[in-house]
Amino acid sequence: MPELMNTREVAEYLRIKERKVYDLVRGRRIPCTRVAGKWLFPKTLIDLWVLRNTRCDPAVAAAPRPAPVIVGSHDPLLEWAARESGCEMAILFGGSLDGLRRFAQSEAAVCGLHVFDPETRTYNEAAVKDTLADLDVVLVEWAEREQGLVVAAGNPQLIYFPVFVKAGGFICSQMRDVPGLEETLMMGADGIYTPDFVKACGANAVGMYWSSPDFSAFGAGYAALVEKYKTKYNVEGTLAPFHAHSYDAANIIFAAIEKVAVVESDGSVRIGRQALRDAIAATKDFPGLTGSLTCNENGDCADPLIAVYQMKDTAEFDAAVAGQMPKVPVWKAAK
Repeated sequence: MPELMNTREVAEYLRIKERKVYDLVRGRRIPCTRVAGKWLFPKTLIDLWVLRNTRCDPAVAAAPRPAPVIVGSHDPLLEWAARESGCEMAILFGGSLDGLRRFAQSEAAVCGLHVFDPETRTYNEAAVKDTLADLDVVLVEWAEREQGLVVAAGNPQLIYFPVFVKAGGFICSQMRDVPGLEETLMMGADGIYTPDFVKACGANAVGMYWSSPDFSAFGAGYAALVEKYKTKYNVEGTLAPFHAHSYDAANIIFAAIEKVAVVESDGSVRIGRQALRDAIAATKDFPGLTGSLTCNENGDCADPLIAVYQMKDTAEFDAAVAGQMPKVPVWKAAK
């Protein structure tokens, strides 16, 4: 509609008859002006007039109006369409999850999504239901696309993906279906060195490699700690990769508290924040399960010993599904 509408146009815009428009004009109940004998209606004032005369729940009226911004996953086709349409909406692509957060906070009117749900093996619907359940939104299928890397014939020989279970399971479960990647080796980091990843990946996990802490290099008390933990908390299978490091970190904190804690006369305990920080930073040659630990000037107190593990066959796959990841390294970092 033009910025200045005539009687017929404003009637179409408001979905009423022209006779009703004239009645509103006579009653001075609608924004209008007369130019050269013709009634004209400024569209911006008509919109404001409609809003002021809208009856709704106070909570709805107080709800913030979404900003004219397009957020979410970067899609070149969506960016081109927005630019060519002349909609004048701002574009702020920061990824699907960032877009959902901004959309939920009324920081955007449109959110581009590309979120896979491994449980339902569908895109976007689960994410919208989880994040925007209380909002009146419409999910529109915009386009289908394929993503990937263009590589030379015979490459890559190995694909390394340092991600977590959800994304890692999605990558691994599809790898053998991609032409040219049927024999490509796969390797992940400690974030997917877990039975949950193996279950999400499926049989494609056979032959896969992982980098993770070298559990065989830990101190004499390590095995006893693991057994005590499993017994106390009724846990079976492989623990999270950095369980021993967490144990050492906690004991470093406890030792620092013992040094700086002050017991007041009323029995209360006072721990100075700066004093505790300084005590932790001064840690030197601490006898941890993961090694002799000394904190450096950057606050790093770890003694990292990394190994590489491989799932060699279906027997190890079945064991991982049952909860036990491969335990014997195929490669160790030299001390």
